[in-house]
Amino acid sequence: MSKKKDTRLSQAFPPGFKGNNKYYAKVHTYLKELGQEIDVDKIEFKEIEYQWEIDELQKLHKEWFPVSYPDAFFQALYEKRYETILAVYRVKLPGERLEKTLILGSISYELQPISNKILKFSMKQLCREYQAIYIQTFGVINEVRNKGIASKLLSQVLQEADEDSDIKYVYLDVIPYNEAAIRFYVKQNFSYAFRREGFYELFGQTYDSHVYVLFRNGGKRAWRGESCRKLVEKIAHVVNIPSHCADLCVYLSTKLKKNKKKKTDFIEV
Repeated sequence: MSKKKDTRLSQAFPPGFKGNNKYYAKVHTYLKELGQEIDVDKIEFKEIEYQWEIDELQKLHKEWFPVSYPDAFFQALYEKRYETILAVYRVKLPGERLEKTLILGSISYELQPISNKILKFSMKQLCREYQAIYIQTFGVINEVRNKGIASKLLSQVLQEADEDSDIKYVYLDVIPYNEAAIRFYVKQNFSYAFRREGFYELFGQTYDSHVYVLFRNGGKRAWRGESCRKLVEKIAHVVNIPSHCADLCVYLSTKLKKNKKKKTDFIEV
């Protein structure tokens, strides 16, 4: 029996999903008109500058991700409330006088507070505001996959992390069935941190998320099984806080966690 062909354009969509089989972005038409392989050495990396880039990104996100992103998200990208790096290729198409700029891929991310579920606790955290980079969306068009473009996009983000010693790790969520994405991140030295149950709601079905993390600037993985109580006890012992005060800190921290609303971050591939 022959293996059933996978018609998904993006493996971020659930296996067997049949609605992800159409290109929307203009870049695909332009590449057909070009009719030749792109020169990878001429790919540039830049920030968002123009409204047309946002319009093209909206279409690419529709192809890449099973989440319907609101206009507010793309407005935030345009206003640089989230950081975005584009991989672009400038070329003159046959019969055209002016040069076209083609978006081949993008990565969007933001700075977030660190989590001691990921980062090993250090007393320096009491006087320094350590941060993490969270990758929100990350995609490259199918026509130029396996040419190193995704690795170069990611390296732009890692370079920013390395230039700021207070950034201790870069992390992301990936849906477990997206094996191609997981292989890529593992190859880039990301490691599995933990599972977020019921993180994604796609087409009426709930999926978990796997969190992958890459430590930078001396950041180290949190102790496995380290509880909030143990962390508070460590701090209390060092700074000589009475035990009843430490117990109060644990109680308040636990209450805050219970009352915290479920986070709805953007899926990435």
